[in-house]
Amino acid sequence: MNNDYNRTQLLKTALEHSTITIDELSERLHLTPILLYHNLESEEQGENTVRAVAATLGIPVSYFEGGFYYNERGQLVPNDQK
Repeated sequence: MNNDYNRTQLLKTALEHSTITIDELSERLHLTPILLYHNLESEEQGENTVRAVAATLGIPVSYFEGGFYYNERGQLVPNDQK
């Protein structure tokens, strides 16, 4: 999994466009918010955490690799600039 993107910032952006809060997400994943952010950027836990977050938020895993972005209307769209 490509880790060239700031997963923490991507998560914050995704949460801005979600009805789920960081506290609700953390609770669903049985983590504290700080541990969730830590695991997102972790070499050991990053991939599994990204998958769990993406599934919980209902977004593609590739969002965390730059494959999608939120447009000006708040819609998740494919990133054609790959």
